[in-house]
Amino acid sequence: MIPTPSRDPTDVVGRRIFAFILDTILITAIVVIVAALVAKRYTNAPSGSCVTLREQSTGVTCVQIGSHVYSVSGARMSLLWFAGLASAFLDFVVLPGVTGASIGKLMLGLRTVDANGALCGFGKAFGRTILLIVDLFFLIGLFIMIGSRPHKRIGDNVAGTFVVDASDVGNPVVRAPMPLPDDAYTQPPAWGAPQPPPPWGAPQPDQPAWGAAPPPPPAWGAMQPQQQPPPARNAQPAPPPPAPPAWNAPPEGAPAPAPEPPPPSAAAPPPPSSEGAPNPGGEPLQ
Repeated sequence: MIPTPSRDPTDVVGRRIFAFILDTILITAIVVIVAALVAKRYTNAPSGSCVTLREQSTGVTCVQIGSHVYSVSGARMSLLWFAGLASAFLDFVVLPGVTGASIGKLMLGLRTVDANGALCGFGKAFGRTILLIVDLFFLIGLFIMIGSRPHKRIGDNVAGTFVVDASDVGNPVVRAPMPLPDDAYTQPPAWGAPQPPPPWGAPQPDQPAWGAAPPPPPAWGAMQPQQQPPPARNAQPAPPPPAPPAWNAPPEGAPAPAPEPPPPSAAAPPPPSSEGAPNPGGEPLQ
């Protein structure tokens, strides 16, 4: 989790735009002054004199103000280009590399810094100035700077720079992640994942470290762990457990079955028939 600052130090878009306008006016003024010094001047020129000069020779830059005509061509044009590029390099690269700001930013209290809040230096200032050509193409850098947070144009994103107020120099623009407390929740390892081995020389669980003092011996007469107390003196022995019941024995509490009659003997006479059996009264039964 990265904490967001209560105030965006790059929220200086309005002053940045005005500072760039001031820098552009300054560089344009330098170019105009150099052009006025090196240009050919014609006085009492009729209207349309610049068209005549362009038809006579190519590569002529001509400006007519009333009856005065100023034209630049050839080596003078190269000198004019050099003056414009040199003034832009001094204002956008050299001066920000030393002070962290161009003349326009210095006038409005702005500085160009890196993510740690330090001045950008020559390398980052040169990188963001080279990409100023891309930022000025259809003003794409202006729209990206307005719609992004922190507010950065393409050159800032590539060079890793931020434009902040002069009072924010030295303060990190991108805050470091906040360290988690010791009791913060951490995700447990996946089930079945191998556990990392303990570092070499670390004591194993349930084992004393090397050189540690052994545990003290138990006190005399103290009961050892998992030791049964001795039986009391003159105690009666426990009765033996009951014997298991015999196979096919009736369950406890059921009546005993009647005994089966003995089988008849082979030599015993058959029982007498009821016919012709003598009557105890002496008369045969009818």
